[in-house]
Amino acid sequence: ARVHAAELVVLGAHSKHPGTWVLGTTADRVVRRGSAPVLVVRRPGQNRYERPVLATDLSDVSRATVDLASSVLESGIGVRVVHAYRVPFQGFLESAVPSDQMQEHRAELRAHARERIRELTSWFEHEGHPVVAVLREGDARRVVVSDLLLTNADVVVVGTHGRGPLPRFFLGSVSEFLLREAPCDVLVGRPEPYATPD
Repeated sequence: ARVHAAELVVLGAHSKHPGTWVLGTTADRVVRRGSAPVLVVRRPGQNRYERPVLATDLSDVSRATVDLASSVLESGIGVRVVHAYRVPFQGFLESAVPSDQMQEHRAELRAHARERIRELTSWFEHEGHPVVAVLREGDARRVVVSDLLLTNADVVVVGTHGRGPLPRFFLGSVSEFLLREAPCDVLVGRPEPYATPD
């Protein structure tokens, strides 16, 4: 893939038990350390994706993830953009801060997330994709998988945050979780193309 400057690497996954997906050592290495986006295929081939979900943490790699999703979707296909947020140190704050201040803080977090999702929505719509934005409080891994099951999604797009050889090796908890547990194809984006040593 590096020699040929591949734009996308496509890998298959198999399941030994229901709900337990296995990539295998070679595929796992490519997903973790490759330079190009990786599409892990779990469903039988089809002409196009029709029920895509983009899982986002609203970070600085979100625009690159939108561009990647647009590159594999036909124009006009609607996209669900899913973001889950949590109140940092919620357990501690609930015991130390008055409930009205806690509610105000939670509302501020939600408002900020809603504004960032509007940016993603505008980027997708500019590329010709109608968007449904989903904003929920809770653990991102569970929220995203729940949405995939609810909508019978056929692909989920997620980004990574690696900035160098060591961080690149660790995809992040949501990406790792989706590669194991998502019931559909998983498209893993890269923040920037570069090679890492074998």
